[in-house]
Amino acid sequence: MHHIVKGRASRAKFGFFVRMTGLLWSSALVPALVMALICAAAPAHAGTISLTTWSEVTTDSDLGESLLTVHARNEGDEAARNVQAHVEFAGEKYSGPKWEELRPGEEKSHQFELTKLPENTGTYPIFMTVDFSDLNLYPFTALNVTAYQVGEFTPRAKIFAKADSVELKKKGTFKVELSNTNDEPKSVTGRIMSPDEIQINPANFTKELGANENTTMEFELNNLSAQPGASYPLILVMEYDKDGTHHYAQLVSQMSIAAGGIAQNDRNTIVYVALGVIGAIVLVEILRRSRAKS
Repeated sequence: MHHIVKGRASRAKFGFFVRMTGLLWSSALVPALVMALICAAAPAHAGTISLTTWSEVTTDSDLGESLLTVHARNEGDEAARNVQAHVEFAGEKYSGPKWEELRPGEEKSHQFELTKLPENTGTYPIFMTVDFSDLNLYPFTALNVTAYQVGEFTPRAKIFAKADSVELKKKGTFKVELSNTNDEPKSVTGRIMSPDEIQINPANFTKELGANENTTMEFELNNLSAQPGASYPLILVMEYDKDGTHHYAQLVSQMSIAAGGIAQNDRNTIVYVALGVIGAIVLVEILRRSRAKS
């Protein structure tokens, strides 16, 4: 299964610089400062990192080993930096090598040997995250879930979920409708995968679903550092056991980060405070020199 995360890679343009050892004070200083403020306050140019991730499992019955191959491809126009895949399966965690760069159009893969496997018949989720950053080392996360099957049977999970896409600024709600389509009650354990940039509460839950019951759950979303223009999947994984067989189903919903998110506001605040300090220093120096001449 392919999952895509897109990020806007900020690349600020600066209209001037000041050499502290040779600052020239003249009548041109004020218009130069005004132009500098305009350049600094203007929106930054942004490239796009569009990271597609997918994986597959191969099993060698003779050797008794299973291998998980993780793939990542950058379909954007900006290079991704410090790319690293992490896998969680059957209570074990694995981390791959850190790739220094994934250029536009480039694809890389890494193979993990799964050292611990489930014993009971059924399908099980393999959780994968890929960490990466833009040219300014701003962090992003890509997510993926792959099914692993034990034994010979036809997977038919009797639980379903549906949800609308989410547009998030600072805080929001992820609303999910759960359905048990079977005549028997089920005890469902769930987990919502979200990027490191987004906090979700609760991320894990247990829900008792009666026979043929439909219910709605709401999850709180908090934007910690996601940039406006970025988009991510929210992946809900639901698991239950029946008659010695493990079942799982998943829902993938898209989340986009709207303008006015916390990352943009924080960045603007820093810029404005810094420009205010620079302006105050310049004004004090102008007044000091004017008094010295009089």
